[in-house]
Amino acid sequence: MTKGFVQLYPLLCLLLFFKDVILIGLFMHVSTGVKLRLSRLLTFSLIISIIILLIRYNFEFNLIFFIFYTLILVLGSVFILKFGTVKSIALALSAQIIVIIGDLVVMLFFSQFNLSKENFISNVPLMIIGNLIGAVVFISIILFIYYSKLQINFSDDISKKRNAGMLLNALITLFLISPNIVFFVLSSFDIPKSIIIFNVFALIIFFSLSTYNTYKSNELEIKKNDLEYQKLYNKTLNDLVDGLRTFKHDLSNILDSIGGYIALNDHKGLKKYFSELMEDFGVVNNLSSISSTIVNNPSVYGLFISKLYLAEKKGIKIITDITCDLNNTQIKIYEMCKILGILLDNAIEAAYESTDKVVNITIKESYTDNNYLIIIENTYSGIININDIFKKGVTSKGHGRGIGLWEVKNITNKYKTVSLHSKVNERTFIQELYIESNALKAVG
Repeated sequence: MTKGFVQLYPLLCLLLFFKDVILIGLFMHVSTGVKLRLSRLLTFSLIISIIILLIRYNFEFNLIFFIFYTLILVLGSVFILKFGTVKSIALALSAQIIVIIGDLVVMLFFSQFNLSKENFISNVPLMIIGNLIGAVVFISIILFIYYSKLQINFSDDISKKRNAGMLLNALITLFLISPNIVFFVLSSFDIPKSIIIFNVFALIIFFSLSTYNTYKSNELEIKKNDLEYQKLYNKTLNDLVDGLRTFKHDLSNILDSIGGYIALNDHKGLKKYFSELMEDFGVVNNLSSISSTIVNNPSVYGLFISKLYLAEKKGIKIITDITCDLNNTQIKIYEMCKILGILLDNAIEAAYESTDKVVNITIKESYTDNNYLIIIENTYSGIININDIFKKGVTSKGHGRGIGLWEVKNITNKYKTVSLHSKVNERTFIQELYIESNALKAVG
């Protein structure tokens, strides 16, 4: 639509821009799997469409306007939708590519009627029809992404190099189709249809292949993360088995040693020797309390084993009450492990600095509200401000280390089925993680 058309029909153009930005917001939601509240999506669409209308009201369409439009989408994604910068840039560029594909389809449609472009852009009914056709193309692509489950993840668990690669892919795609933008702006509808058809299919194929390759690349990266947790599980399990074998082999020596202390009536030495034995038994007892429950989830099990060993080395008493596995949740396994790892690290570190040095871990099912409940409770020293602990950079551990709970909150905010609640009293700090259970929901 031209500057003159916008000046003649500003309200209509605002509605058309609003429609476009709504579709872009839905594309961002579907292609990332990140939940967007309706109020936030509507706010994003209204603000962006008003800004674009004001700019379009005063300036003609050109390549600079297209770049500025993309920049506005990026800023809106960052500050309104709360996406990361890299994710916002990649999504905005991808959305603009889809818009261009829709424009070329509209161009192909109206080329059948021997219309001049001047007549098209000044005719209100034709302009509305063209926008509806473009919207159908956009919605079709959104539905294809949704039902194909081609979600592109921009996660902290995926390397920065991989995220940069996805962004570069979007930039290269946009660079390659930039001649089509200029061609569409400057041309009329009387160009050969074969050229338009070729451009439409070339863009669709190129965009589909690049998106699919990015999706597969991310999938491999996520599987790599899961494999790392599997390796951790195998390593800790092997360490445990080796330790038990050694303990069994030395059992006769232990009995002989105890007999020697008794024969010499060395009760002080026996007491010390027995205390040292109990430290090793403490590790075994803690591990045995969870081996039959969450062993079905190797990543979580390996994580717990490593954290229990860490706590034992620091002289922290671990009390576990784990009565279920965690295999029926919608949250991704590497994100669950990241949450649990951060919460356990914080609990162990805080308990280590306290006088009592105790960490309680509870995992159980709640059939009343279809939730798994994970409770991590630890002793602490000092003062905890419950209102600030989830802010980025807020920590008592030193400069640059206050990102753990902030990352946890970012992950839990992505899922309607996950919530985290924090409590503090005079002696303990409590983190309660609620995760909706698919299995329990089905039973209910």
